[in-house]
Amino acid sequence: MAGIREPVEDGESGDLLDRVPGSGAGQEPPVGDLGTAFSQGGDDRGDLERFLRDLERLLAYVVDNPDGLVPEELHTYLRPAWAVVQRRFEPALAALREVTDSELEAAGLAGSEFAFKLGAVSFAHQRFWTRVISHVPGAGMAAGALATTLRLCDVVLDSIPGIKLLLEPISEFKGVVEATADTVAFVVGPE
Repeated sequence: MAGIREPVEDGESGDLLDRVPGSGAGQEPPVGDLGTAFSQGGDDRGDLERFLRDLERLLAYVVDNPDGLVPEELHTYLRPAWAVVQRRFEPALAALREVTDSELEAAGLAGSEFAFKLGAVSFAHQRFWTRVISHVPGAGMAAGALATTLRLCDVVLDSIPGIKLLLEPISEFKGVVEATADTVAFVVGPE
């Protein structure tokens, strides 16, 4: 999600997903300071593009690692569905570049209003990765944190003007993953 970009020791920006086991270098992500998680209004369009890219990467992680996040009965369908949906991100990103800054601002996707939305997504997303990386007991906790993260993504996805039809298949796939993760969290629950 937007908000998963964190400063690293040398002052450059690093991507949290690069530090998650199975997704990159395998270093643990920092949990905390949301003030460093996104540009805070300096590059709203860039933050929105990163949000969509990071959502794509998060969903890809779930597809590659569904155990404990998606009911086993759905694993057979998950990857083929994702193969279709994943191709929808590029056209959506291309169309997003045509949306004007004033349209983004009118939709609440600029400045402090957008920063608040991204901060909420970032907070939930970091809690999810903390549970995944630390292997917090209870599969339901990671699944519940994933469902919360995906639910908060709707606040941004539903606000993007002018490309709703392109985003619909992505949003629906995300919604199914969210609902099934909620089911896993409810059935398994914290231990």
